[in-house]
Amino acid sequence: MAFGQLAKERQVGYAYVNLFRFSKGLSVASGVGAEVLIEPIVYLGMAGLVVPLARRLGLNEILTFLLLGVIIGPGALGQLEILQPYLITNTQQISLLADLGVIFLMFTIGLELSPTRLYAMRRLIGGVGGLQIVITTILLTMAMMALGFSEEHAILFGMAMSLSSTAMVMHLLSERRALASPLGRANFGVLLAQDLAVIPLLFAVSNLASDDAGTVDFMVLGLGVGQAIIVVIAMYSIGRLVARPFLVHSQFGGRAGFMAIILLIMFAMSAGAELGGLSASLGALLAGLVFASTASRHQIEADIEPFKTLLLGLFFLTSGMLLPLSSMLSNLPLVLLLIVIMVVIKIMVIGTLMLLFKQGRAVTVESAFLLAPAGEFAFVLLATASSHDVINQEIREILLAVALISMMTLPIMAKLGGHFGKKLHRDQEDVTSHLDELPENNTSDVLLLGIGRVGKTIAEALEMQNIPYIAVDNRMNHVREARREGIEVFFGEARREDFLMRLQPEKRQVVVIALDDPPSVYAATRSVRKLAPNVRIITRSHDEDSANRLRDAGASMAIPDMLGSSLMISEQTLRCLGLPQDLISSTQQAMRLKRAERLNLEDSLHD
Repeated sequence: MAFGQLAKERQVGYAYVNLFRFSKGLSVASGVGAEVLIEPIVYLGMAGLVVPLARRLGLNEILTFLLLGVIIGPGALGQLEILQPYLITNTQQISLLADLGVIFLMFTIGLELSPTRLYAMRRLIGGVGGLQIVITTILLTMAMMALGFSEEHAILFGMAMSLSSTAMVMHLLSERRALASPLGRANFGVLLAQDLAVIPLLFAVSNLASDDAGTVDFMVLGLGVGQAIIVVIAMYSIGRLVARPFLVHSQFGGRAGFMAIILLIMFAMSAGAELGGLSASLGALLAGLVFASTASRHQIEADIEPFKTLLLGLFFLTSGMLLPLSSMLSNLPLVLLLIVIMVVIKIMVIGTLMLLFKQGRAVTVESAFLLAPAGEFAFVLLATASSHDVINQEIREILLAVALISMMTLPIMAKLGGHFGKKLHRDQEDVTSHLDELPENNTSDVLLLGIGRVGKTIAEALEMQNIPYIAVDNRMNHVREARREGIEVFFGEARREDFLMRLQPEKRQVVVIALDDPPSVYAATRSVRKLAPNVRIITRSHDEDSANRLRDAGASMAIPDMLGSSLMISEQTLRCLGLPQDLISSTQQAMRLKRAERLNLEDSLHD
C-alpha cells in the first residue's frame, strides 16, 4: 500500500475513534447505558470492516453503503424485532449527521475553485445546466401524463427527477482525481445550475397545491431565480470580508483554534444559505470558494478530509435506509419503467446539450451517463410536495423508490459511460489522429510532450546537439505547425496512461512536459511518474503554486512560465543528459542570438 493511502486511511481511523469517544462522552454525561452506543458501533463496524472488505472484492464504496442501508433499514432487517435494538433505527437524527458529509464534500470542492474558473464555466452553468432542467422537466412530465398520471403528479415527477446527485457524482469524480478535467468541469457546471434551481423549484412545488396547479407562474419563478442570485452574491461577499481577519486571529489559538474558525465559517455560510432558501451544500461550496484563494487552502483540505470521508459514508448509508422496500416490491414493474424513462430522456437531453455547447464526444457520453440518475434533492421536493398534500403516501413512496434505485445504479452508469466514452475517444483518434504509427523500440533519450512555443524551443536545442527525441502534442494545430517547420512530431492524448505506455517513458533519460493546458501537464506528470518511477521529469508551470503541485505529483523540476522559461527548460534538459557546461552555454548563446535575430530584438540577449 502506498504511504499516502496508508496515511489517509489512518486519518479516517482516527476520525472513527473520535466520533466513538464523542458518543461515549454523551452517554456518560447523561447517565444513559451502553444502548446509546449501539448506532455508532453499527455504523463504525460497517465503515471500518465491511466496506474495506467490499473494496477488496472489487465492489464500489458508494454502492456498498447504499446496499447496507437497505439491508439494515426499516424495510428489511429492521422488520425483525429481535434485531431492532442492534440496528440504526433513529434515521432522522442520523440523517442530520449524514448531511454534514455532503457539506464537507462541497466545501472541499469549493477549495479547488476560483471565481475566474466559475466565470469560465458560465456557458455550462447557464446553458447546459439551465436548459437541461427545463427540457428534462417538460419531457418527463409529458411521459408521465401519457402513462395516466395526474398533471400535478407528472409535473412533480419531472421537476424532482430532472436533478442529479451532487454528492455521488462529485464524490466519484473526486475519487478519480477528475474534478479539474473537462469531464469534471462539465458535470460540476450542470450540478451547480441544479443547486441554484432549488429555490424556483420549491416555489413551483408549492404552487402545485394551489387552485391554479399545472400552470406556470413565471413571476414566482423569476422571483425565485432572483432570490437565489442575490443570496449567492451576498453570502460570498460577506464570507470574503470575514474569512481573512478570522484566519489571522485563529493563528493565536493553535491548530484547534484554526480548525474551529474554519468550521465556524463553513457551518455559518451553510446555515445562511438554508435561511436564504438555498441548500446547505451550496453554502458550503461558497465557503470553500472563499478559502480557495488563501495560503491555508491545502492545510484546510488535509484537516477535514477524514471527517468528510466518514460522514459522507453515513449519508449514503442513510439514503439506502430511506428505500420503501415493501412499496417498491408491490409496484416493481412501474418503478422500473419510470427509471428507464427517466434515464433515457436525461441521457438524450444532456448528451444533445453537451454537443451543442461544444463539449467533446467522450465528455458528452460520460457526463450523460453520470447525470442520468436522480439525486438527493428529489427527497426535498417530494417531502415538500407531501407536506402541501400534492401527493399521497403511495405516490410518494413510488417516486422515492424511483429516485433511490436510480441513485444505486450510478456506479454502474459511471462505468458504462466511461467505457463508451473511451471507445468513442479511441475511434476518434483512429480517424483523425493516428495518421502515423508511433515509433516502436525507439532509443531516443528524450520524450518531449508538447510542441507549442516552449516545446519547439526545447526541440531546437536538442537538434543543435543531435540528441534524438520523440515529440508528441495533443493539439493538432501545434502538430501541423511544427511539421511545417520540419519538426517530426506525433499527435496523441499525451496525458492518457495507455497512450504514454506506448512511448515507453521508462526507457528515456528525461521526459519534458511542455503542454499548454495546466490540467494536462498535471495529469501527464502523474501518469509518467507512475509508469517510470526513476525517470527525470521536467515540466513547465504557469505559476509557483502550480509548480509546487507538479513537484508533489512527481516532477523532478517544475519551472514557472516567464520570459526565457523555454531556454531555462532546454538548459536543464541538456544538463540532465550529462552535457558539459561549456557546451550547454554555447548552445544557449547560439539560441539567444538566433532568437534575437528572428525577433529583431537585441534586448532578448539579456532575458
